[in-house]
Amino acid sequence: MASATRTIAESAGVPQTRGAYHRLLEEISSGRIEPGSRITETELAERLQMSRTPVREAL
Repeated sequence: MASATRTIAESAGVPQTRGAYHRLLEEISSGRIEPGSRITETELAERLQMSRTPVREAL
């Protein structure tokens, strides 16, 4: 049974940041984000369907 308590890292959004990092890595590796392209934090957040904070931390 999973514990109902959350660690400080989970409460602080670390899993979201980690998820954003892996999704960004996938976008770059697959070529969906081309080398040298300029994309704003807001555009990335919309593309990944996340808030800007985990995206910013992942960058």
